[in-house]
Amino acid sequence: MKKSQFPIYSIPDFDKQSQEPEVFYYSDLLSHCQKHQFIQKSHKHDFFLIVYFTKGIGTHQIDFEDYPVNPGMLFCLRPGQVHNWNLSEETDGYILLFNTTFLSNYSTFGNSIHFPVFQNPFIQIPENSNLDLQVKEVFQKIKFESSRQQWLGGELTRISVLELLIVCSRELIKSGHKPALIPPNQSEIIVAEQLLESSFKLHHEVSYYARELGIGAKKLNELTQSQFNISAHSWIMDRVMLEAKRVLSYDISPIQEIAISLGFDDPSYFSRWFKKGTGCTPDQFRKKLQNVI
Repeated sequence: MKKSQFPIYSIPDFDKQSQEPEVFYYSDLLSHCQKHQFIQKSHKHDFFLIVYFTKGIGTHQIDFEDYPVNPGMLFCLRPGQVHNWNLSEETDGYILLFNTTFLSNYSTFGNSIHFPVFQNPFIQIPENSNLDLQVKEVFQKIKFESSRQQWLGGELTRISVLELLIVCSRELIKSGHKPALIPPNQSEIIVAEQLLESSFKLHHEVSYYARELGIGAKKLNELTQSQFNISAHSWIMDRVMLEAKRVLSYDISPIQEIAISLGFDDPSYFSRWFKKGTGCTPDQFRKKLQNVI
């Protein structure tokens, strides 16, 4: 018996707030939470999300990791991540959503996912700092342009979103985060990510992915190191671990069945591997989530 999986929301599932309601959404956070209370439960979405907290406290859970919410916290989520939050009633700030093609012609990255802010859970911005004021000013520009029917308003909105991604990514880089290198051929990393997404449940070997991509294992390691700052093996197994956590949160099948579905022939090895990565067994992890999801 299985519980239903997490709902997956798209931008049109939210109240129309902009000139391009299929691809972009902006709102103050207080109104957003009041109008869309369903987002308090764990869910996924098929768009990028940026939320900046300016008031209130709480907890934001992203892919089963808990992060405290305080004023000055900026979270950037990628499509497909599972999240929920528990916030105090007075919590406020800014939130914007945009789809995967929104900035495709506005950055040398090609895909917004390669910005450092989408490779890091959050940024803590000191209140009343220059960056805090700059970020708030950018959100105000986005609010102004996205709510008006003005000539090329969508272009200015995109420029402002890009500015937000750049200034916040710079802050991460200043604090020691190593940015991904832009590959000479964007399709190379895109194809690798697509292959991983379709194959990680069956194949955990670096050699398989290198062979399917037509490159050597050394080249694949160089690619994952430059893009994600991890080895090819960690790139593969991190995706398997994330899926294991997701499945354990909604699927009450025996651990042995879940292990096999994720490509582990030996359920005991799966349990040892999971505990080494999380500090708890699969069963303990599942029980811990029962009162959260």
